Amino acid sequence: MRNTFVSICTIAIFNSLLVNHTFAQNNEAVKNYNLGVEASNNVNHQLAVEYYTIAIRNDSEFLSAHYNRGWSNYNMGYFQTAIKDFNEVIRINESYALAYNNRGLCYDELKEYDLAIIDYEKSIELSPLDHRPYFNMGITLMSQGQVKAAKICFDYCIDLNPLQANAYRNRGLILELLNIDACEDFKSACLFGDKECCDWEKQKCN
Repeated sequence: MRNTFVSICTIAIFNSLLVNHTFAQNNEAVKNYNLGVEASNNVNHQLAVEYYTIAIRNDSEFLSAHYNRGWSNYNMGYFQTAIKDFNEVIRINESYALAYNNRGLCYDELKEYDLAIIDYEKSIELSPLDHRPYFNMGITLMSQGQVKAAKICFDYCIDLNPLQANAYRNRGLILELLNIDACEDFKSACLFGDKECCDWEKQKCN
């Protein structure tokens, strides 16, 4: 089912903010956390993990270090390891919505779709105005062939963020599968930067 759709990019979120010593228990943790953020910004995920790990050794309750290490592990494809990191974030702060969102992405990659949906729903419960878990849940539902339910997720995503090109693209592809005109969605995706949808609009809608 996954190969039926051209655009299925999920949305993982990274905490890019540097911190100062007032946010953690010791300066060594903060120093290595900030080095990790710099490495993450340079897309050097392995180095980032090393720095975040040192930060965590110096402050085991350093939520942002656990969170960003999970994000880096996710980007390297270490999904089980990333889940452990996001579990730690949730242990420290069970109301941290984005930790559920990102853990859901890991479960999706592991084809644990039911667990992914549970996490996206929790993320939405905690942060109902965030479009990203709706988008990611739509992707997971697409993977399961639940295209009508996926469309509803993209509807919510677009309502919350009308500039999300991939949401229009994926909803348009679903509409095509349901034999419903998708031109408006392809037009919107094109408007917001999806060049391939511009080509589709020319081919299918004129």
